[in-house]
Amino acid sequence: MQPAQRAIMGPGIMGIPIPPMPNLGGMGPRAHLMKVMFAMADTNNDGGLSFEEVMAVHKRIFDMIDTNKDGKVTLEEMQTFMQE
Repeated sequence: MQPAQRAIMGPGIMGIPIPPMPNLGGMGPRAHLMKVMFAMADTNNDGGLSFEEVMAVHKRIFDMIDTNKDGKVTLEEMQTFMQE
């Protein structure tokens, strides 16, 4: 697992139960990944994603990409992140 993936997943991810999800017919193997991502983002385990929960995920990703911590993501930082 790449360091960036570990940072997104955070500590204790394996202990987070995956909540029941509606039928995701037609999604094939992506359905499981979607369930895992949903469970990671649904930090209060209420079965829904609030705006704050969604923004927290985006903030964690942004912070990983912004390697010099200047509050901006440059093209170079994005390219480096995508190559990891």
